[in-house]
Amino acid sequence: LRHYIAQNKKFITKVEDDRTDEFISSKAFELDVTLLHPFNREKWNKDKLPSSNPNMIKGSNHILIIDPNVKRTNLIGIVAKKMGYSASVFKTGESALKTFQVQPEKYRLVIFNYSIVQSPTDRYVEQVLKLNHTIPIVIDTGYKNQNIKNSFAARFSGIKTIHLKPVILKDLQKTITTLIGKNA
Repeated sequence: LRHYIAQNKKFITKVEDDRTDEFISSKAFELDVTLLHPFNREKWNKDKLPSSNPNMIKGSNHILIIDPNVKRTNLIGIVAKKMGYSASVFKTGESALKTFQVQPEKYRLVIFNYSIVQSPTDRYVEQVLKLNHTIPIVIDTGYKNQNIKNSFAARFSGIKTIHLKPVILKDLQKTITTLIGKNA
């Protein structure tokens, strides 16, 4: 269902007559998933469910890395792997967001570089926060980029899960341990 909704597809459901008012007025409503059907009124096809999707990741020890610099992402991925985490590496925010939307609960940490291709980094950070507001996010501000750091600080002030700092490889293991430890 999450995979289906992440693709911005619609579905229909049956709501019992005696619970219609509750359904209309509540922000969250418990549904029997066997009563959900794709909007085109076809039944769910079990062969097309996410469990058969080869891109679905298993486990919950994943770190999402979005950075156009291949060398830097490879090094961050090596550090993550040595710590027992799997790194999902993306050059663009759009492709990373599509993956994150399908399984936001699988990721323990997100590392964004401030210079993501296609769209401003803050747009992607906002979308990740909408999907999982408790996940720690590191925005790599680079070295001696005080203007960039100030810009992100003004934009995300008060959000405790966002950390603005240069990603320094010698300190990365400590950063990951500290942030994921807080989130665990």
